[in-house]
Amino acid sequence: MPQLQTVEEGGVKGYDGSSWQAVVMPAGTPREIVARVYRELATMLKAPETRERFLAQGALASGIPPDEFAAFVRREVEKWGKVAKAANVKVD
Repeated sequence: MPQLQTVEEGGVKGYDGSSWQAVVMPAGTPREIVARVYRELATMLKAPETRERFLAQGALASGIPPDEFAAFVRREVEKWGKVAKAANVKVD
């Protein structure tokens, strides 16, 4: 819908409402297992047929190393935690 403004064009600077999915493991999983699973998933996500399937669904297939992902999750929790607090969101 090219005739519609983006959120940023509408005046909300820095808006990012993207979603993401991930493969996670229990805390304490040995690093060598985490590394192996990451390598296997990264290989799969680079395969042309995988990338095409993701794109057909409007998604991007990417993988970031476990340490970078952990930092990303911390930033997401902080960001959305502030939003939840400001909106007075309560868990039932």
